[in-house]
Amino acid sequence: MLVDEDDEVLLLSGRDPNAPSAPEFWYTPGGGAEPGEALEDAGRREVHEETGHRLGDLGPVRWRRETSFTFGGFAFHQDESYFVVRTPRFCVHPIALTELERRSTTGWRWWPLDELTTTDAVVYPPELAGFVRSVELEPG
Repeated sequence: MLVDEDDEVLLLSGRDPNAPSAPEFWYTPGGGAEPGEALEDAGRREVHEETGHRLGDLGPVRWRRETSFTFGGFAFHQDESYFVVRTPRFCVHPIALTELERRSTTGWRWWPLDELTTTDAVVYPPELAGFVRSVELEPG
């Protein structure tokens, strides 16, 4: 999870390309680790591929959850590990999206925590705003 100096969280938006009438949803940058790849290395690589932004130290994993879902015609079961990184605000310029990501990604934005708490938008993980509020971050 990327949090800027104004305590706003970067989320990407998308739509299931196999369900075009399904609502748009918002999610954190990231993705799966390659075989043998350390979680921190995977986190840095995924953020760079999806946003164009390079990160240094990610610190410890701050949250884990398990989830299953169907997307783009594929069934996923994920053991998710979340890092929380304070970063200066930047513009997203994806550099290496997968074919499924190219077909499904619709945009991005920095979300204020108050807005994430009250939005009717679909946000994954649903507990995101409460989790970020619970994490002690160095000032931006």
